Amino acid sequence: MKFTKYILIATIFSFILSPVTAQEVGFKELAVAENLSVEARLAKKVSLTQNALGKAIEKTNEMRTKLGELVFEEGSLEDVMKNEFWAQANQHLEFYEAHLNTLSSLQSLEQVDALIEEIIQYRENTYAPEAKKILEYLLIFSYTPSVIETATDRLEKIAADMNKLHNLELVEEGHFAEASQEAQDLLSQAQELSNQSRELLIKRFYETQIELTVLEQVEIATSTDTLEGELQPHEPKGLTEASLNKVKDLYALFLQTSQQIEQALGIQKNQE
Repeated sequence: MKFTKYILIATIFSFILSPVTAQEVGFKELAVAENLSVEARLAKKVSLTQNALGKAIEKTNEMRTKLGELVFEEGSLEDVMKNEFWAQANQHLEFYEAHLNTLSSLQSLEQVDALIEEIIQYRENTYAPEAKKILEYLLIFSYTPSVIETATDRLEKIAADMNKLHNLELVEEGHFAEASQEAQDLLSQAQELSNQSRELLIKRFYETQIELTVLEQVEIATSTDTLEGELQPHEPKGLTEASLNKVKDLYALFLQTSQQIEQALGIQKNQE
């Protein structure tokens, strides 16, 4: 029985620990060659700007799609946050689409440059800070829970196969009990850190949205207890990254355990 089928390749965590961010669309780099005619330069810059706006629209639609996939109880704190971010994403989409439509009617390089400068200012002052919050929200409420759920499923499958091996007397019962307990502990720690990041993000959001007197009526736990004797970072993203690192450690343990099981079963390392 091959246990490696339950092991995710470690490189997946380079993506997990580097979540999707607001990819910068290079509006500041939309330069065209000076040796072209005025008409050619105008056409080229319009084309480049259209392409950049298209990418900005694509990224914004990706955020809207991910937000739309999240389902919470109506009126819950998470749902209120989602609706706020959804409205922001819609505003960004409207801005980019409106400027894309305007672009087609411009008749000079000066007009195109003025439009580009307006887009740059909008991205720096409005889009970037709001997109950062949206992406942090998606990381904490969408991506991380799915990673933990997948890890939980894999741990359950491995435990079930371990029981089969015990029943077949191929592996001594309790031989991997220590590794199993360590895996359970890592998963619990990952879940706890994820919960803390969610709670802290909600608290931070409401601290900026409502009056303190109202905030005091909202029961939100914001534990900053130590885990394994180490003080955890008091930022939602830091807590989330710590959670994902626990999952990374869990998959490393899966891999190590599977190799030990293969050795116990007499399976050669080069066997498919």
